Amino acid sequence: MKSFKIQNIHTLSLILLLFSNFSLAQNNTTQSFPKPENNISKPSVFSAYYNMHINNKSKTANVNIIRKTYTCMYEPGPENISLPPQNKRDFRLEDDDNVLHHCNREKKIETWTIEYIKPDSEKTTCSATLLTKPAGGIFAGWLTYLTPEKGTECDVPVKFICDGNTAHCRDGFSSHDGAQFTMEITN
Repeated sequence: MKSFKIQNIHTLSLILLLFSNFSLAQNNTTQSFPKPENNISKPSVFSAYYNMHINNKSKTANVNIIRKTYTCMYEPGPENISLPPQNKRDFRLEDDDNVLHHCNREKKIETWTIEYIKPDSEKTTCSATLLTKPAGGIFAGWLTYLTPEKGTECDVPVKFICDGNTAHCRDGFSSHDGAQFTMEITN
């Protein structure tokens, strides 16, 4: 009987010890929530945020940006954007690298049609593609391109700028969370 009491005391002591440690851990734990608008930290490793800027620097032309397709994107941005002359629009894109969505280490693609409409003139168009793809090995990172769609003519006076450099868009650059992409209508 005496050993049964000792065993009960030991069991109760262990239970109390576990619960007291758990409650102390809970009181000392802080949880922080990242602010996606800062584009400094990500809520998960399954995505990256990009800042997209559409600048219509034309003095006379209206510009429409129409999203055609996207794959492996959590947030592909607005479907349609209409910009009068001398206006701009900024928005955020978020890609998807989630295994469960079959997007892990897969290409992230978004395509748009750019319509350029000058008064008393025919509408001209350009198809643009944002492509992010694995750079090589599993830990090699990502390369991103923002270019006219392959095999199409671009009849719009547009300049593609990636992190401040047009060559980055054309040649691909090591993309990162918070990268800056710009489609600038120049005339």
